Amino acid sequence: MKLHVLLTLAILGISGLLDLHAAGAIVRIDTINPGDLTLILKDFNTTDQPHSSTTSNSPTPVPSWAPTTDGYHSYTVPTTTSDGKVYFNTAPYNVQYYTNVRVRVRSNASGSSDIWPRVEHGDTTVNLGSTTTAFTEHRQAWRNPQHPNINTATNGGVRWDPNTNTGTEATYDIDYIMVDLGRVVGFEFDVNETGLTTYQTWFNANTRSSNYRVEGSSLKGTTTHVDTYIQTAASLNLDTSIYKFVEIRLKTEPNTGLQFFWGTSITPSYNETNSIRVTATDDQWHIYLVDMSAETNWTGTLQNFRIDIGSAADIDYEIDYIRFREFGAVPEPTRALLLILAIGSIALTRHRQRPQ
Repeated sequence: MKLHVLLTLAILGISGLLDLHAAGAIVRIDTINPGDLTLILKDFNTTDQPHSSTTSNSPTPVPSWAPTTDGYHSYTVPTTTSDGKVYFNTAPYNVQYYTNVRVRVRSNASGSSDIWPRVEHGDTTVNLGSTTTAFTEHRQAWRNPQHPNINTATNGGVRWDPNTNTGTEATYDIDYIMVDLGRVVGFEFDVNETGLTTYQTWFNANTRSSNYRVEGSSLKGTTTHVDTYIQTAASLNLDTSIYKFVEIRLKTEPNTGLQFFWGTSITPSYNETNSIRVTATDDQWHIYLVDMSAETNWTGTLQNFRIDIGSAADIDYEIDYIRFREFGAVPEPTRALLLILAIGSIALTRHRQRPQ
């Protein structure tokens, strides 16, 4: 086969125009780095802070601010505040790359809140919906960002208006602010607690883990059974045509087998067909990215997800986060661009083959 044909096939294969991978779920380990797909702007923890930043409040009147030692910060908006707002200085970020924002918050008062990049106003403002007394992750896409590049520390950050209502004193506990490439549903395990009443979505199935708690920005436990697992307690109700990747940052003991199960509205049962296995090779943190884009049983609505840990008792494990993602890699050049390159390579090869 001629060189230009081989080159063209290689380029088209890279672009995905030729399906060169086998069908089925795939687990990729450490193929992405922290910050590639999700940037933590503020997580209000004393550990695992990706970059230093400061917090400042708006001019008078302002919400009062109080730090906590439990992985979140509290703000009280007094009744005299007509437009309470909080400015967070963060690392620079590009709102055209990190297209979505997530904020996890709770409040003792109902009312909706707004958030936008620090460059302010325009159509970038996002309404996060009503807050509740339980911690809830609010997710939205930035709308038509007018300022695609925030490229200095001064301009980096977000403005958060805790409550669009006025005249009502309210307290807000804010767990984190994150921006993502594409849509993400995350379980970040940031708020310290025993029993996981805040993270009731994930539970210690059949009490097969001891000392099960969130501490130091991770979910921790020790296996007590040959078949220890954690799973979702409530239906996730995620569209599998959108959320095609599961990102899990986890560490456990060397040579511990892990198995990830899923159940959907089409194939609801946990079984070997609806699962994939991987082995932890050491006791370090690793990012396990489960790629479901070619999995035939990843259809309908995702209802449940389960993580099996080892096959013996007394295995320690920690889970930093579990994220269901729309995208699982840093964007590659578009197919159109690669097709242009392929056509160009053919033209160049033919030009060189012409008789002089």
